[in-house]
Amino acid sequence: MVKFINKGGPIKIRYGNIDNYYWGTINSGQIVDLDLSIGKGLALEIVATDISSEKFPAETKEIAQPLREFETEHDFYKELINIKGIGKQTAKDIVAIYKNKKELLKHIKSDDSLPIRNDIDKKLRNKYAK
Repeated sequence: MVKFINKGGPIKIRYGNIDNYYWGTINSGQIVDLDLSIGKGLALEIVATDISSEKFPAETKEIAQPLREFETEHDFYKELINIKGIGKQTAKDIVAIYKNKKELLKHIKSDDSLPIRNDIDKKLRNKYAK
């Protein structure tokens, strides 16, 4: 169970199980105990968990990393599908050929012929040749 706070308007919610339940309202600013998946599904903000902070003192460390140095294939894919005219399947094909943006940029800057359709080649060159 996790404590959540409602920062929006009132929300109707069903408490209990399938055979024995009742309806309740979570008003704005109210704190409630819910399962993590239910609270996230209702877009509530997490306040605290049931684990007592006295038993397990929390220690947090902030790890400094450059923002885009650790780009993944998924990030590259999302960036490609945001280019007008490149769909999901074309983006998957490009990611299969070039694993990250750095690799694609290397081929664009060296004026290599990209092994994709001409119209997609032009879109990528227009986007990344700057």
